[in-house]
Amino acid sequence: MPDNVRAQVSNILESDGFTGDDVSQWEKHPRLGMMVSLDHSIYFHEPRRVRADEWMLSEMQSPWSGDGRGFVLQKIFAADGTLLASCMQEGVVRLSNKGEEKSAKI
Repeated sequence: MPDNVRAQVSNILESDGFTGDDVSQWEKHPRLGMMVSLDHSIYFHEPRRVRADEWMLSEMQSPWSGDGRGFVLQKIFAADGTLLASCMQEGVVRLSNKGEEKSAKI
């Protein structure tokens, strides 16, 4: 990995609470092969207050993932704390099998 990319990845990992030589550990993680959204919904609670030119806080959590799928909940707040929108999304995630022989899943 080029030094400038390594430094950027290190900064991102550090801001997420990772310490030490996490970049080398990060490089060993499996690579993403495919990610597809199965469904998603956005519920606007205060549509007239949503403005792209104002700061908003996005809070996301994944309460469940397994069997190649994941579920994410998101809340979007205005600067004053008003809940503007809620989002839900379920998706399929497959790791890259580059270099591995592909076989039937059944």
